[in-house]
Amino acid sequence: MFAGLVENLGLKEGLAEFKEQFNKDAKAAIAESQFAKERGINVETLDAWETQLHQHSEAFAQGLHERTIGAAVDTLAQDE
Repeated sequence: MFAGLVENLGLKEGLAEFKEQFNKDAKAAIAESQFAKERGINVETLDAWETQLHQHSEAFAQGLHERTIGAAVDTLAQDE
């Protein structure tokens, strides 16, 4: 219900832009912290970690999906 409303009002693009800017600002703030400076963490490091996290989560989700579909197919095959 709300997804259509968000899309119709053009909020989807606005929210995407806000999220992107928020992520940039958050990374800059983290990189400027004393904690990050002491450990050599900069925006590029945070970008790399974010990319790795997305890749790992996508791979995990794909594996989970395959296992779930595989289990469903096995169950259906047993029922027949």
